[in-house]
Amino acid sequence: MLFSVSSIFITLVMSTILILLFELFIAQKNLIRFLRMDVMILLAIVIIVRLLLPFEYAFTITVPFPWVMNYIRDFLNFKLSASFSVLNLLCLIWGIGILVQLIQYIQNIRKCNLIFSILKDSSVHKCVSDYIETPPKFNYSVWFAEDIESFMVIGFKKVIFLPKIELNDSEIQDIIKHELQHIKNHDNLIKQIVNLIKIIYWWFPPVYWFSKKIQLALEMRVD
Repeated sequence: MLFSVSSIFITLVMSTILILLFELFIAQKNLIRFLRMDVMILLAIVIIVRLLLPFEYAFTITVPFPWVMNYIRDFLNFKLSASFSVLNLLCLIWGIGILVQLIQYIQNIRKCNLIFSILKDSSVHKCVSDYIETPPKFNYSVWFAEDIESFMVIGFKKVIFLPKIELNDSEIQDIIKHELQHIKNHDNLIKQIVNLIKIIYWWFPPVYWFSKKIQLALEMRVD
């Protein structure tokens, strides 16, 4: 297992190709019917794993690109001072960017926890079994709140939030089934892993394309 500039470059190239394929499949409804959403989620997992493990392995087939890698290597090894190269500068910028993104992520988590605690006190508390039949292990809380505009599940809290608006029993049941399936599929975990990837690769545009499309794919799988 080798981590190097070459392995990062290969990871970025392969991930870009896979993300473009993912976007193409999502945009083509006929392809989705043929491939099924499970295949799309599997492709998303392959992209996630490749980005999280940007290494070269013993079984990796490396295609040499001397006409590209030689120029990249020379550029990265260019000395800005006696002991500080372009590669050192880029790694420093990368690390600072990760730290900034991580701080923002922690702040967002704190905001979510604050919102959760506020809604806990101001909501009407029900549970899934009040509306549909479900095994005890899936009998999560259902909270009706005036301060939200749409149904959702916040973070890792297995609580289904619904706005306190006029809904008939059938509409409530459909919403609960939809959100319950998200919980069963561990979609929030997938979203948080994608957020982690965005923190690490904050400078890599295809990651943001992928983030938008994976959320759409998760919704399509549930629907």
